[in-house]
Amino acid sequence: RELQLKLLPTKPADYIQRFCSELKLKGEIQTRANEILKLATERELTSGRGPTGVAAASIYIASVQAGERRTQREVAEVAGV
Repeated sequence: RELQLKLLPTKPADYIQRFCSELKLKGEIQTRANEILKLATERELTSGRGPTGVAAASIYIASVQAGERRTQREVAEVAGV
């Protein structure tokens, strides 16, 4: 028996808001993380990479740029990567 469900693959952008919230990061960092993600996607840097890892990397870079740094370990723990 099959359920006939068609699931779309998840995108890194689907995780950014949740991860930023769990890390208690400001909204502008979330916005910057989405901008970084967009640039990386346009340059085809995200192809073949896990969506949670890509989201985590975008958040890490955005937090460093904003001076509200979280360690790679903190971001990885929230993202589960």
